[in-house]
Amino acid sequence: MIYYLDASALTKVYAYEKGSEVMEQFLNSDKSFYSSVVIYPELLLTLRRKLENKEINNADFSKQINFFENHFQNLINHVEFHKEILSFLKTRILKHSMKALDAIHLASALWVQENIDNECIFICSDTKLIKFAKLESLKVFNPEKQTLLIIEIDKK
Repeated sequence: MIYYLDASALTKVYAYEKGSEVMEQFLNSDKSFYSSVVIYPELLLTLRRKLENKEINNADFSKQINFFENHFQNLINHVEFHKEILSFLKTRILKHSMKALDAIHLASALWVQENIDNECIFICSDTKLIKFAKLESLKVFNPEKQTLLIIEIDKK
């Protein structure tokens, strides 16, 4: 079984939020993690906003950037943004009205599930994105609720 990380969940490792402890334990496990390469600018910009909003200080900002870059290089398998991801976006995701980066993450998770391991859990705490993931029959883990949401879509 492998796990796809969305930025809404991974951010919890670097800035304290509801579900942070769960994500820290999860990331320190021996599980296999995947995420789109777009998570790199997403996390950097999220941490930058937290610094600007005084949710973290300069020392924490630098420390958390270093932690994230280490995780990005050594812990997370990168899903490149390639033609097959574009195909998933067009054929399966465009039916939903969502933000562009959320669509990339969802398409990337579906690609991972279809091409790497059909036991892929989508780790996310964005309620709108969770809704779309469930509509696409992905298994979802929300660290804020500490529950695995398994949705079976009736095939009629």
